[in-house]
Amino acid sequence: MSLRARNRHHLDNFNVERRRIIAHYAAATAAPSSIVGANDPTNVGHLAILRARNRTAGAQAMSRAGIATDIHYPVLDCDQESAQGLPGRKCPLPVSERALDEILTLPCYPGLTEQEIERVARVLSRIADRGD
Repeated sequence: MSLRARNRHHLDNFNVERRRIIAHYAAATAAPSSIVGANDPTNVGHLAILRARNRTAGAQAMSRAGIATDIHYPVLDCDQESAQGLPGRKCPLPVSERALDEILTLPCYPGLTEQEIERVARVLSRIADRGD
């Protein structure tokens, strides 16, 4: 097998694993919270994004359980410093702007243990129980 074919095989396996993790998280998450892209078969799971009305409470709950989270997209692309002065952002983007305050990145990578995945899922189910 060529190096390119071997790398493609690994990438395909990693994508399957990330989709599995995201599906597990989505199953533990109840409305109004959701896992972004969980039902999209083209999602390769580069990031597992929780969307919750109270992101701060979600992040605090994860932190108390020893789970690291992040906010990968704190600023809209069109509002980045490098985009200042460029034509483009001329209208309000209420859906995108609201999402900025609701998204939280969860652990999602090949190599997470079943115990780690389940720990995240347990916290997600508690967050859903509170309606955050």
